[in-house]
Formats: sequence, C-alpha cells, structure tokens
Amino acid sequence: MKIITISGLDGSGKSTQLKILKENLTQKGYQVFDFHMIDFSIANKLLGKKQEKDENEIKKPKAKIKTGFFGIAFRKIALLIDLKRFKKLIQKMSQENKIDFLITDRYFYDQIINIIYLEKSLPEGNKYWKKWSEKLITNPDHKIYLELAPSIIIERNKDIEQGFDYFNDKNNLYKQLSKKWELNIINADDTIENIQEKINDLISS
Repeated sequence: MKIITISGLDGSGKSTQLKILKENLTQKGYQVFDFHMIDFSIANKLLGKKQEKDENEIKKPKAKIKTGFFGIAFRKIALLIDLKRFKKLIQKMSQENKIDFLITDRYFYDQIINIIYLEKSLPEGNKYWKKWSEKLITNPDHKIYLELAPSIIIERNKDIEQGFDYFNDKNNLYKQLSKKWELNIINADDTIENIQEKINDLISS
C-alpha cells in the first residue's frame, strides 16, 4: 500500500486535487482509501470541530487562529497519540492487503505547522514535542505540498474568514520546513488539469 499526502494552506486546492486523484486511481482499478486528518484527529474531535446546528442553518466552525498554553499543550499530546494510532492503522491495512493507495487531505506536517503557528504568541517553550513528532511520523511514499501565495488565496476566496497575516505566517512556516521534510512542491497557481498532471507524474515516478 502506498501513502500519498497533499499538504498546503486552506484554499490551495488540496481537496479538489485529492478528489480527482481518487477518481483517476479508482478508474484504473486500484482500491483507494480516502483519509482525512481532521476527521482522524483526537484533538479536533474533543475541541469541538464538528459543525454546529442552529435552528434553520448549519454553521461551520471558525478556524482556530489563537489559543492559550493549555490548548497548545493538549494539541501536542493529541498529536503524539494520533501518530501512534496512525501507525497501527497503517499496519492493520497493510496486513489486510486490500488497499492499494491511502490518500490523505492534510497530514501530520500540517498539524505540526498549525501548532507552531498557534505557539508563536507564547514564550519560547520546550521543542522536544516537534522532534518526537517528526521521528514518529509514518513517512509517505509521495508527500506533496501545493504552494499558493496568500494574496491569491484571499483573492480567490472572498468569503474566507482568516486574514492575510494568518496565511502569510503559515506560508512562511511551510517554506521553512518543506525542504527539511522533503515535500514535493507543486505550484498551485495553475489550472486544475495541469496540477493533476504534475501529481500523476510524481506518483508514477
């Protein structure tokens, strides 16, 4: 079983590309498991990342752009737990030998960047959590980062709730860490078809 992950800022086209990739792989006869990190994450479940129902409408939860010490500490612990849970999931799926590709929207790289971003307003703390997280990460067969300038994201998504500073700060974190993590960078300021072609070229190599 091969693992394909697509990381990137909100609005960079991750979900669209994964949907097309799944359709293409399925049409070729492969068994594909569609995995979403937000649904898997213990922290997101316990911190109320589910949609809230109001009498006549469903409200989407706002993106978390700030939290306190205990919120960050909880996310770090939850991340380490999720890394071990994911390893067990992969082992089980590999033993069953029924899935050819596991494709995931976001990955643990995105979670690490989210925590670093939330932690920026706090005094310098213990960074061992990051080192342990990186050691525990199940290394994907193909790890893709869709790179898109914050200004373009905001221009394309007029109703997006986060501001430019949020995207710019996280974009800088991706730039700092993408090389270390050996992410395959694809310019997302292109047509959907061209981006998908580049993704297919990567996973075929």
